[in-house]
Amino acid sequence: MVLNYWLLVEMFKYVNISLISFMETITLEHLHKEILDIKKELKKISFLLEEDFELSEEAKKELFEARKEPISSYIDHEKVLKEFSE
Repeated sequence: MVLNYWLLVEMFKYVNISLISFMETITLEHLHKEILDIKKELKKISFLLEEDFELSEEAKKELFEARKEPISSYIDHEKVLKEFSE
């Protein structure tokens, strides 16, 4: 995954504003580590989003049964809140 120039510039602006407002100093090594950590997390998220998930047969069966249930048989949200808040 390649971070584009604009994104890096925006990240550095944010870091500079944060540093000025909190009067902290940060090393480039620390900033580099943080960026690498963010890149790792983005790779994980991208992998999960690209995964082609499929429901199991049991989940499909439960979904099919749930869709056959009439909406009128559902319990009102307010009633549930009232019951569990007492």
